[in-house]
Amino acid sequence: MTRRWRITALVVLLALTLLGYWLLVLVYGTHAVTASGGDGEALRGLFAPAQD
Repeated sequence: MTRRWRITALVVLLALTLLGYWLLVLVYGTHAVTASGGDGEALRGLFAPAQD
């Protein structure tokens, strides 16, 4: 029973993580969530409005 609850908790956690990431992509757009160049532009895209 304990093992089954542990597996269920992992599946629910994974589903919530994917749902949260999907909502971020939906709200902010893919360019704001995915790192472009790895220079911190992703974080700037989250907190600052797009200039283009």
